[in-house]
Amino acid sequence: MQIFLHISKKCCTFASAKVKKTKTMARPIRETPILFGDEARRFEMQMLNPKPVSAEQKERMISDYEFLRSRCVNCTF
Repeated sequence: MQIFLHISKKCCTFASAKVKKTKTMARPIRETPILFGDEARRFEMQMLNPKPVSAEQKERMISDYEFLRSRCVNCTF
């Protein structure tokens, strides 16, 4: 009997969540950190010189995008 109770507690977490009736709020978004010194210089250089993307990679990204967009009914992107 103890084994059954132990398993049912793990498997039925949705039932206990309905019983508690507590609302879970999202955590607040933290401020974006400001970069200084070497990190700021490195970030700026990466933004000015992006990595090149091959034609095959672009094709694959576009096909993936179109596939996902076709699956979504009310997409706005």
